[in-house]
Amino acid sequence: MNDTWTWDGSTWLQQKWSVKTPPIRNEHAMAYDAAHARVVLFGGYNGSALSDTWTWDGKNWTPYTLSSPSARYNHMMAYDAANTEVVLFGGYDGSTGFNDTWMWNGSDWTQYWPSSSPTPRDASAMAYDAAISQIVLFDGIFSSDTWEGGACIAPSITTQPATKTVTSGSTATLTVAASGTTPFIYQWYQGLPGHISVAVGSNANTFTTPPMFIPTSYWVSVSNSCGHADSNAAIINVTAGCVSPSIQAQPQGQTVTSGETATLSVTADGTAPLHYQWYQGTYPDISSPFGSDSNTCVTSALTTTTGFWVRVSGACDSPADSNTATVTVNTTTGGPTIT
Repeated sequence: MNDTWTWDGSTWLQQKWSVKTPPIRNEHAMAYDAAHARVVLFGGYNGSALSDTWTWDGKNWTPYTLSSPSARYNHMMAYDAANTEVVLFGGYDGSTGFNDTWMWNGSDWTQYWPSSSPTPRDASAMAYDAAISQIVLFDGIFSSDTWEGGACIAPSITTQPATKTVTSGSTATLTVAASGTTPFIYQWYQGLPGHISVAVGSNANTFTTPPMFIPTSYWVSVSNSCGHADSNAAIINVTAGCVSPSIQAQPQGQTVTSGETATLSVTADGTAPLHYQWYQGTYPDISSPFGSDSNTCVTSALTTTTGFWVRVSGACDSPADSNTATVTVNTTTGGPTIT
């Protein structure tokens, strides 16, 4: 038969709307490819061994025309979560038993060559053991042994440790991600890729630097039982720490004659650029801003005694506020007096 049924937890439902359907067969193998959310079907028997590949997405079957394992039936398939691929092993074509290993990556088959393999067999049981991250195979026609393993895939860097900029005295945390057969061993180094004289960090995919004061490069080597991959260099650039503004010299009070202006100035320190906002009134009154973004300002012509202050802001943290500078206006008019 070649009908398709799905189980929703309580009821079997026949699926009839797929335009294409695998031909009639039996003794085929299927496995769910969790990485690509597809059921994968390969091979089987319909009078002779088959070698076709199909995937089911929940609604439709899709055939694939590609290089694949040779025609066979009674083979085994299971999803290898550690490598995020479907493993196919063994089977029989009517005259020859197989002990070859193939991996399905969502679009194509690739043959792998483990250092050791079970003897040729068919009609075995095979499943993924999440506790040990291994494929487990048991029994089969003419066999009663147990095997653990799966194709060993050398590491490949999927996310490089990133270059960062920190302020002087700060640390930086670097992270790498890799694909391949787990478990991985991580070794971080200070310097450029290939320089292994200064090993740093622990066996982890992250590394936190010590406090940084000069630009420094780091890289990581990721290895497993069948290979290793080296990352690019991540450069930790260092900038001067951000210094909050501070008033070094307060604006000074002064006395002017009625109708005159006054020139006020402030001296401030901190990480540039610094910005200045002057206010007319007594600190902290901000209702009457005036002046330009400068450390000096010239008042308008004054006829009454008035206070002024300035707020200095910078690139970090809170601003610095000056004291109030009082400009006293002398309203006494000049001229002769009779004594």
